[in-house]
Amino acid sequence: MKNAIVFKENASNFAVIIWFGQIASTFGQKTVYFVKVLDKFPRTTDNFYRGFGHLDFWFGQISQNFGQLSQNFGQDWKNFGQKSKIFGQLI
Repeated sequence: MKNAIVFKENASNFAVIIWFGQIASTFGQKTVYFVKVLDKFPRTTDNFYRGFGHLDFWFGQISQNFGQLSQNFGQDWKNFGQKSKIFGQLI
């Protein structure tokens, strides 16, 4: 019974990690999209926009990669939790 309670707590933690990963990934995609839109506008201060665009694009890529990693990490934990549950039932 004690193992079941611990597993239940861990399962909710895994769900939060996956959810956080999805949010970070979505945020990264939106940021990249924003930069693409920004690039279409004519520039008066070209260098400022280019620098800002690169910085924002880079930030978006990092955020997206982080989100993907976080999502993968959450998935791995979920799989580990399921294996632990099966192992717990065997014992």
